Amino acid sequence: MKKIVLTTTMAGLLLAAGPEAARACERCFGMADAETASAITMAMMALVVLTTMIWGGIGAFAYNLRRRARMLEPGALSVGEGGALVEGPPDADA
Repeated sequence: MKKIVLTTTMAGLLLAAGPEAARACERCFGMADAETASAITMAMMALVVLTTMIWGGIGAFAYNLRRRARMLEPGALSVGEGGALVEGPPDADA
């Protein structure tokens, strides 16, 4: 706990001592022209969309694994005619 407090205190002192180092570059800080600002905005949106698509794919894969694992529960699948797997328990009259 003491180490975290010391580290945080030191970081705060360094930022207070040199506020110029804590600022962004002149392009991001507000000196950008309209064309540069538009390009940065489009690049950020592309990264957000790409990241969302990747996390969506990971979520879909996890959902698919979960769904398939539930199909393997006892009684969830049975062998039908011709050896094909069908959902549900086997027919009692067969």
